[in-house]
Amino acid sequence: MPRKKTPDDVKTSNNPRGNNQWGQKTYPPDDVLREALHEYARRKYSREEHLAALAKEYGLQISFTKLKELQTRFEVSSVRKRMDPEEEVSVVAYHVNQDTQQANGPRAIADALHIEGNPIRCKRIQDIMLVMCPEGFEKRFPGSRRIVRVPLTSLGPMHELAGDGHLKLGGQALKMGQVGLPIYGIKDKWSSNVVRLITAPNVQTEAAIAHVYLDLVESLGAIPLQFTTDCGSETGWIYALQYSLRETLTADVDAEHYPPHKFLKSVHNTVIEGFWGWFRRKRGMSIKEAIIRGQEDGLFNPNNPLHV
Repeated sequence: MPRKKTPDDVKTSNNPRGNNQWGQKTYPPDDVLREALHEYARRKYSREEHLAALAKEYGLQISFTKLKELQTRFEVSSVRKRMDPEEEVSVVAYHVNQDTQQANGPRAIADALHIEGNPIRCKRIQDIMLVMCPEGFEKRFPGSRRIVRVPLTSLGPMHELAGDGHLKLGGQALKMGQVGLPIYGIKDKWSSNVVRLITAPNVQTEAAIAHVYLDLVESLGAIPLQFTTDCGSETGWIYALQYSLRETLTADVDAEHYPPHKFLKSVHNTVIEGFWGWFRRKRGMSIKEAIIRGQEDGLFNPNNPLHV
């Protein structure tokens, strides 16, 4: 039979007070410590940064082992603590469905999940997205959004006119106070002829551009079958005037087949947008240099009312 232990056989602790090389520690309240650890996790702090932040903000110096114990106790999430696979798919699917344009890749979704406190490895998110929406990776691939250019077609002169404003000589570009030369141009698609190119105090208001359009109609004695502009707020009156004149003068032309007006994005309104690049290189830069030289030489002072 084993001998019964006596009090002399019981070992006593070498550290009865529980103090170690880290010294006496005073922990903040549990709710404060829990929020701090979760916040550090959202910020993607490393273990070293965790310890440094606790020491700086709460004067708490602990070891890596104790940090892990606290993270487990307060249920601090980590990419190493994988959630249920079905739950991973669910949270990733939620973010993918919210991104209707499929503009966010695995890294962006991983960052969002990390902030929410649901960290998932980026590789795992990528695998889920490859199954759910593989076409999104093609859309985000560099160069995938390159605009496809197609040949321009037209029935003849005045079939389509394209109008747009040019602000490269405007007040903000010249940086000379209220002085500027905003330009509005209108170009015929079939002949590439610039039928109207004028400067105006402001080419970004509906009334000003409507006057440009009506002056053109008066000088030509005709209206285009279609007028094309971008989607700027200054084009509203042109749209209304073009529709009214088409209904009055060409009621026999099918407006469904030959629309009086068409709105396009600027990058697609190439008839007139392509002209501005040529104009800037061949004329615009020289005009801008001459204007600025006049100011530098003292011939023009934008702050002098007599010069404005």
